[in-house]
Amino acid sequence: LTESGLSMVDWHLVREMKPPQSESEWEAEFSKYKQFPDLNHEMTLPEFKFIFYMEWGHRMWGRLVGLAYILPTVYFWRKGYFNRSLKGKVLGLCGFVVFQGLLGWYMVKSGLEEKPESHDVPRVSQYRLCAHLGSALVLYSASLWTGLNLLLPAHKMADTRCLMQLRRFAKGTGGLVFLTALSGDTYSKNVTGKS
Repeated sequence: LTESGLSMVDWHLVREMKPPQSESEWEAEFSKYKQFPDLNHEMTLPEFKFIFYMEWGHRMWGRLVGLAYILPTVYFWRKGYFNRSLKGKVLGLCGFVVFQGLLGWYMVKSGLEEKPESHDVPRVSQYRLCAHLGSALVLYSASLWTGLNLLLPAHKMADTRCLMQLRRFAKGTGGLVFLTALSGDTYSKNVTGKS
C-alpha cells in the first residue's frame, strides 16, 4: 500500500544492512531511485526516507528471521540434539528461509524491469508477490507443525473419531485460509495495482 517495496533498487546481503547516514548518502540513494523514471518522481526526500525505511525494516526483519532459524540449528546440531528425522526437517526449514529471501529479491526485481509495453507505474508481479506470501505462510505452518509435533508427538495421542474429525476440519480450514490470503493478495493487486 505504501509502494515502499521498490524504494531500495539495489539488493546486497550485507552492504545494505546499514542505511544511509549522511545527507549526501541519502541524496545518492534517492538519485538511484529516481533513475527509474516511472517511479514516483514527484516524491520529496523526506517522503523517500519514509518508504526506504519501511523496505529496509522489512529486509532486516527477513535477515533476523533467517538468523533465528540458522543459528539455533547450527548450535543444536553441534550439541547432538537432533535425531535423523529432525535433521531433515530443520535443514528443510532453513533451506525454505533462504528460498523465501531469494523469492523476495525475485519479486522486487520484477518491479524494476523495463516493460516497454506498459505506461503504468512500475509494480511487482502479482504472481511473484503471491508466491512470496504463499511461501511465507508455508514456512510459518511448517515451523508451527514441527514445533507442535515435538511438544506432543502424534504417536502419543489416541486416534479417536473426534480427533480424526478435528484433524480433517483443521486441515480444511487451513487450506481455505491459505487460498483466501493468496486470492485476496492477487485480487487487490489486479484491481488496484497495489499490494
